[in-house]
Amino acid sequence: MSGTVLESDRLWLRPLETRDGERIYQLINDFEIVRNLSMVPWPYERYMADEFIIDSEAQARAATAIRRAIIPRSVDRLVGIIDMRFREGRVGIFGYWLGREYWQKGYVSEALGAFVVFAFEELGMNRLGAEALPDNLASLGVMRKNGFTIGDLVPQDRPNFGDTVIMRQMWLERADWEASRR
Repeated sequence: MSGTVLESDRLWLRPLETRDGERIYQLINDFEIVRNLSMVPWPYERYMADEFIIDSEAQARAATAIRRAIIPRSVDRLVGIIDMRFREGRVGIFGYWLGREYWQKGYVSEALGAFVVFAFEELGMNRLGAEALPDNLASLGVMRKNGFTIGDLVPQDRPNFGDTVIMRQMWLERADWEASRR
């Protein structure tokens, strides 16, 4: 599981590698991206990317999360990250981000779609979720496109900004996903 490379029509989703540190730093060191995320520190410093990769490897070994680099075949370089954190009851919670120059190309929708199939078919998950700020219409659209339905509004602490924001939860149940594939 930890070394699995997921594939879609246009993407590879591969485990993070040590060499990805500089590229992650270049892309995520952008306030327009980080302002929509709850766990990414701001300001983002170069060493944090290396720590993120080390943490990704540790979480994979502990089976608490799976993180993947989003690599478009046409570019053959990391353009963002998608992950799924494991929760009790075979529940997976997704998070993702893309470098700004790669927005509105359908990469996150495609990456999430491939990860959803993997989560249900290979990992046997029962329920998948994600959260976004209510004004992050692009992220909410990505979730809707992949079959996620609207859940509750919930408070979310953002240690990166030292505040609490309201997030929109979105959910996809296994039974609904299976029904949509018939």
